[in-house]
Amino acid sequence: FLDLFLYDQGTFEGSLGVYQEQRGGRVTEQLEGVHYTPNTIGAIGMSGRIFFHIIADAPDKAVEVMTRRVVMALATLGQQGAPPTGFEILNSGLGVPFEQIGYQPSNVFQYRFAQHFWFGNLEGTEDARIFVHTARSPSDARQLYDKLLAELVEDYDALESASSHTILQHRFLKTYFGLRHEGISVFGVEKHTQADAVADALLLLKGTLAAAVEGDDSVEDLDDDEGYHVGGEEGN
Repeated sequence: FLDLFLYDQGTFEGSLGVYQEQRGGRVTEQLEGVHYTPNTIGAIGMSGRIFFHIIADAPDKAVEVMTRRVVMALATLGQQGAPPTGFEILNSGLGVPFEQIGYQPSNVFQYRFAQHFWFGNLEGTEDARIFVHTARSPSDARQLYDKLLAELVEDYDALESASSHTILQHRFLKTYFGLRHEGISVFGVEKHTQADAVADALLLLKGTLAAAVEGDDSVEDLDDDEGYHVGGEEGN
């Protein structure tokens, strides 16, 4: 027999956070929007805002088959919902694998005012990550950009600066940080070792975000979504 435990985490982000913490570095499998990690007595996984745990009494050859049947049943329930915009931009827009995407709800870059950012690891680099934040309005995105830049220049030197973007180099680590805002988005690259690659990544992100806005009406309807607000209110 298998026991199935379902835990409603309230949001996709909440479910992803629990799943990533429980999964560690283990493999992720996917079936029609349901992500799961099998083990000898079942699996853990997520389906939209639901984190689930499948547990058998003991290891058995049939456990794998039975676990997959449960995952298929979860997939047919249609509880996955549409992933958040930030996740979709990284996963579908840029092709970042599910297991390389992370979500940080608060204290982003160790700044208390920076909240609700999506991160994606850059393949072929040691630590570099791209990031995306969706604000409630273009003015909020600009103010968040300005606040981030004001903090960054305490530790970085600006190598290239324009009204909508800045490329910086850390004074001691010598890594590069790219920051840009366009419309309701604040995005960029951190911990990269090549300045040219940072510039290329910013342009790629800009194009991907523009395509997402054109192809998804929900990106424009942010009245009921969480977004960054002046004064440190939440964003997504």
